[in-house]
Amino acid sequence: MPGSVRVRAMAALVAVVMAAGLVGSAQVAAGFGNHYLSELAVGPRSGYYTAGVFVAAVAVLLLWAVFVRAGRAWWMAGGALAVAGVALLGSASVPCTAGCPLPVADGLVSVQDTIHASVSNFAWWWH
Repeated sequence: MPGSVRVRAMAALVAVVMAAGLVGSAQVAAGFGNHYLSELAVGPRSGYYTAGVFVAAVAVLLLWAVFVRAGRAWWMAGGALAVAGVALLGSASVPCTAGCPLPVADGLVSVQDTIHASVSNFAWWWH
């Protein structure tokens, strides 16, 4: 494994651990099991959650860079990671609202929640 690929892979691993720590911190502050994960963007540690999702996006994009350096045989996996990374950036940029009504219970969903759910599910589907 060339040096630059190894550095990117290690940076991605560090970013994954950081993302888990940040999102986990938000989950602990909100109380386990009391919220949908995306709802943590409006909780007591919303900055930690949002930063964690941004760092997760960076980790995915770093992994994309590893796949790009690996050569043409990995273009499909690398492309999926690139799409997922961009969608994660969108998910962190447009957070869920308080009491995020997804799944829909009363038939009313805000535009913000619709955008957030769409890009979040798209990111999950592509990873």
